[in-house]
Amino acid sequence: AEKSSVEAPVDGTIEMRNQNVVKNSDGVTIIMGRNTQVVVKDGKGNERLAQRLPYGAKILVSEGDKVK
Repeated sequence: AEKSSVEAPVDGTIEMRNQNVVKNSDGVTIIMGRNTQVVVKDGKGNERLAQRLPYGAKILVSEGDKVK
């Protein structure tokens, strides 16, 4: 079974790769592609986490957001 959420195990900044998304009627961003990844980079720009997101997933963060 696929995980229903992804939580960042490290602090960093969000970067989105291969975005193919739409916003639904509630303004929530939905993944429409199969190769979209969310990446967390640390303060030095090193990639700390890269996670592929499944088709239809809701994204609750945006490019450039800080996570803890």
